[in-house]
Amino acid sequence: MLETGQYFSIYTQNGGLVWMTEGIVTATDGAFNAPATVALSSTGAIMAGKLSGTFASKSTLSATTSINTTPNTTALNFNGNYTGVYDTPLAIGDVLGIWKNVPNIATTTTVTFASDGSVQGAEGLCTFTGSFRPRATGKHILDGTLSFTDASCATGSRVNMPVEATVVNNQMTIVGVTPQRTTAFYLAATR
Repeated sequence: MLETGQYFSIYTQNGGLVWMTEGIVTATDGAFNAPATVALSSTGAIMAGKLSGTFASKSTLSATTSINTTPNTTALNFNGNYTGVYDTPLAIGDVLGIWKNVPNIATTTTVTFASDGSVQGAEGLCTFTGSFRPRATGKHILDGTLSFTDASCATGSRVNMPVEATVVNNQMTIVGVTPQRTTAFYLAATR
């Protein structure tokens, strides 16, 4: 969950994306809700729903969404704990080099970060480029954009997607959705 209220929740199976939920919450007095949650599937399915929950500032959160997603046939519930890493800046120098997804994923994905924040990536036959910069608020996030220009990409060609990246315990996570909220990108990678 970002300080803007935007959140991403990832559901994986054997390291591969199954569903990603995304939305923007509003919060007051230890409770939050997002009336326009979207779940995007790795198969391209899109579902709309609502999310609500409770939180203790810089401690814990608990949420439930009305979206029922296969293989999970009940509402999605998730809990989270705050980590102080979130309040430490992440620099481009912290992510230089090649990052690859876990080896048990059928399609290999790599992203290479250069010192100027530019990236080159490939997901199977799909190639993409992009750029990242440290989050202006000093959080442990890199703000970026990925550009998919190859027709073999799941996004199709000529798609620019805003993304967020973070590194925790030597694992990079990149998440994003298109502005129309019709396509998602997720990568969990290590060096």
